[in-house]
Amino acid sequence: MSLRAVVIGGGHNGLIAALMLAQRGHSVRLFESRPNLGGVNGPWRFGEYELPGLLHETSCLSPRVNEALNLTRNGLNWVDSPEILVPNYQAEVIGLQGSTLHGDVSASDRQSHRDWLHFLKRVKPLLERQLSQAPPSLELNAQDLFGLGSAGLALRLLGRPTMLELVRVLPMAVADWAAEHFESDLLRAALAFPALFGSFVGPRAAGTAINLLGFHALSGKAVEGGGSALISILEKMASDAGIAIETGSPVQEILVDGDRATGVRVGGSQVAADLVVASCDPAQVFLELLDPFLLKVKEADAIRSLRSRGVVAKVHLLIEGDFELDGRPGQPVGRAFLGCNTVDDLERTMDPPKYDQFSRRPALDLWIPEECRSEAANMVSILAYGAPFSLKGGWTSEARQGFQEAVVDQIESYSKGIRKRIRAAELLTPVDLAQHFNLPGGHLCHLEQALDQFSVMRPVPFANRYSTPIAGVYLAGSGCHPGGGLTGLPGYLGASAALQGS
Repeated sequence: MSLRAVVIGGGHNGLIAALMLAQRGHSVRLFESRPNLGGVNGPWRFGEYELPGLLHETSCLSPRVNEALNLTRNGLNWVDSPEILVPNYQAEVIGLQGSTLHGDVSASDRQSHRDWLHFLKRVKPLLERQLSQAPPSLELNAQDLFGLGSAGLALRLLGRPTMLELVRVLPMAVADWAAEHFESDLLRAALAFPALFGSFVGPRAAGTAINLLGFHALSGKAVEGGGSALISILEKMASDAGIAIETGSPVQEILVDGDRATGVRVGGSQVAADLVVASCDPAQVFLELLDPFLLKVKEADAIRSLRSRGVVAKVHLLIEGDFELDGRPGQPVGRAFLGCNTVDDLERTMDPPKYDQFSRRPALDLWIPEECRSEAANMVSILAYGAPFSLKGGWTSEARQGFQEAVVDQIESYSKGIRKRIRAAELLTPVDLAQHFNLPGGHLCHLEQALDQFSVMRPVPFANRYSTPIAGVYLAGSGCHPGGGLTGLPGYLGASAALQGS
């Protein structure tokens, strides 16, 4: 039976959800509040350059999503992720690319790296399967009990040593896990850095190892052309599928009759719908689009307690000539981690935001897309850690200048003379990100990725499987399992739940 469906939000998860619904023959309308589709993965213009999305990591796009939507057949191309260069202040540089480790690393650490990768390869199928399906129901019906039994069997089939090691590592601090295996401070920090994405805490906090395990479980080939290439493909597919897309059209309310959704209100008009799939953050769905009084008191309190404290700013620099590191002169950089000479450097970066201050030595994930290179200039994209949404005194022009200078100072430590070659700069604080992309707390993952906001607890137990207490309303955004980043899984799994429940 064909149903009328509305999808709220035109980021990659919203577009994926809309396509999943359209595949089943449903009539789909998608409403996006911004003028353009894609959210943080859509194109961003800076001067004469167009950045292919604000997120750097595209290697976690799920094969399940690719297979379900035939993305490859529709023009999506896969490439190897660029080598990530990680220098220290002494101009020593190591390089990470897939399973390859370059640079001046001891024989002991090279062997430890091979052993570490072997463990990750062993546990990858189990973790990828768990992250690529809905979390188990807390009601534990027969189907979920079977799923839990299958997961338990898969865990046991890893073999006793691997099983025990995985159970031991899951709740660990990533700093402690890295310290057990590697002697090099620089290598420890380089491997730990990805665990900070989506987190509010530093690498010495318990539970950060699970973020790193999740990243490696989902990572593979990268998307050629970055996030905006994926958005372009999804947009064309949506148009071909007859999905009605309306940009610049924020949804003001989800309409409810009794305990069932009947549509949405957009711009003063009512749009009837049998299904409403929301890819925006859960707090907006439950506290703004729905009447909070539709929830039980404890349910509403649980939503209000969700943590979305953004600590990552976006910096764009237009520089004259190539960007090079002091330790690798004459070799242009594709991607680099800066400010992580040691794990302690990363910990110190994440300390000031706890007290509503910005870091004077931010950790930087730096990327120069191929599309933004030319002989005359390069556009440098930077995710700068250590910038709190709730900065004490606010993000005044003075504070913005101070943090931007801190970013440039950090880069100058590894690429001397870069300051003199900067021709233009742009800073997007977490407050700016919140305003531009409707992100709660300026958080790139909608919700912090922490143990108590993970799996069956994400976003909250009563909505952990994408359905809500309101019949016909489903979640499909980064605030759902398995979390943020360019995986496409929240959109895929949210739409799958809506199809199953319809």
